[in-house]
Amino acid sequence: MTGVGGEVLSASVIEERWDAWTPAQVARRLSAVVAPWCVTAGWAIDLVVGEVTREHSDVEISIPAAIR
Repeated sequence: MTGVGGEVLSASVIEERWDAWTPAQVARRLSAVVAPWCVTAGWAIDLVVGEVTREHSDVEISIPAAIR
């Protein structure tokens, strides 16, 4: 991964700068996407339960393999 100036970033710098999106942030960023998508894995469980049960370091989304 490279930084803004094109410099190669080390894994530790990338990890330090990482700020995972929430499902709400994903929804805003994908608001113009017409394909169906959904949040999966850990965040999906929290959405069903209705509360954040743990800290999340990522967010997984899924789309269908084929749209008919």
